[in-house]
Amino acid sequence: MLAGDVNIRLERTADPNAVEFFELLGGYGLVQHVSGMTHDAGGTLDVVCNCTCDDLPSPVVGVIDTGLSDHRLLRWSSSLLRPQPTYVTSTRRPWKSFDREIFEVDLLASALCDEQQWSALDGDGLVKLYDDTIGALLDRQIPFKSVTCRRRPSNEWYDDTCRSAKRHLRSLERAARRAGPLSDTTLPAVIAWRTERRRYFDMVQQKRSEYWTARIDSERLQPHRLWKSFDRILGRGQTQTVSDIDASVLHRFFDDEVAGVRDATAGAPPTQFIAAPVGCELRCFQAVTPSDVVDMVQALPDKQSSSDPQPTWLLKTYVRSLAPFLCRLVCWSLENGCVPSRMKSAYITPILKKAGMDTTDPKSYRPISNLSVLSKLLERLLAKQLVAYLKDNDLLPDRQSAYRAHHSTETAVLRVLSDMLLALDSGNLAVLTLLDLSAAFDSVDHATLL
Repeated sequence: MLAGDVNIRLERTADPNAVEFFELLGGYGLVQHVSGMTHDAGGTLDVVCNCTCDDLPSPVVGVIDTGLSDHRLLRWSSSLLRPQPTYVTSTRRPWKSFDREIFEVDLLASALCDEQQWSALDGDGLVKLYDDTIGALLDRQIPFKSVTCRRRPSNEWYDDTCRSAKRHLRSLERAARRAGPLSDTTLPAVIAWRTERRRYFDMVQQKRSEYWTARIDSERLQPHRLWKSFDRILGRGQTQTVSDIDASVLHRFFDDEVAGVRDATAGAPPTQFIAAPVGCELRCFQAVTPSDVVDMVQALPDKQSSSDPQPTWLLKTYVRSLAPFLCRLVCWSLENGCVPSRMKSAYITPILKKAGMDTTDPKSYRPISNLSVLSKLLERLLAKQLVAYLKDNDLLPDRQSAYRAHHSTETAVLRVLSDMLLALDSGNLAVLTLLDLSAAFDSVDHATLL
């Protein structure tokens, strides 16, 4: 809402200042709701405006002469109630009480570090042994607990420094309450708490200001991103979560989409492709070593799936002890040309493609698959050998930018821009044709690919 004294005679609709002011309001989607005289000398000089895109009803503004000023008092009612807090119950492990030394002793004594207990297992058996063993070790020390907490997403600028300072402030507050009433400013504990509170508030305000100042300065030459940042600051464009879409509906939609693509191309002629030159063959993968596994695990990002028995940071900590077991799991998959079925399961998160889209329509969502860390490890070790084979035999297209080191969308755009500028400099015309494939990855023909 926008309210105040603008010192413009808004009742004079032909006045240039009034016209410019109303055009300015219209550009921001604001509507002025005051009518009638608001000043002793006459004229409408005071305004109450709200945004037409809000769900709140338009206010009815009363103009009251209280005799205390030459301006009238404007009074209106508006629904500004805070939404009810959302509490979420989840199960999590109390990592604060986790003892690394105890876990390491238990891990070294477990079946994962005894080759005789897993050398004869197949891929699914190895994955099951890994999940069950790690889960049992953690359950022994830090079993899952149900925790109910208030859902309050943190701001982007609220970092670990702010969280640490807040925890310290809360501990000082508890100590101050134990020492006596918080209004007693003579108690040392209360003085320490008040001093820390002032410092915390100053730090939070400085963090917020520095973050948004730096972000706006960095996006000054990118209007599209800059307006998105303004929307985030003003709380606009945030999508509310709904429960009208469930997993079965999304699953059925994407199954039908892929089936529709295949049906539409069923009568197409056989796929044409160029065979690899003679001598360019990859008949089998090379066996990986424990050192390869260690290097690849250390290069993994610090994130995991809900199906992982342990967080990635914990796997990185004890990867050298687990390297022989993980090496055997990867080598089994390479030898048999098969991915264990337990490693194919993914948690699907539907992300709304764009704010404002219909949240009940499956077409509005983009599914994000989150595989387990072991699946990503196997995928990266395979990709490393595949990319090396393609590069060594010069099988990658010269202009391919995807999935190549030192290439990205930026190099692809630069190449297209360069070709267009060269064509225009030569007196030719440049035409750009863009092709968007529906369900591109889901409709890849595996026989042709192999």
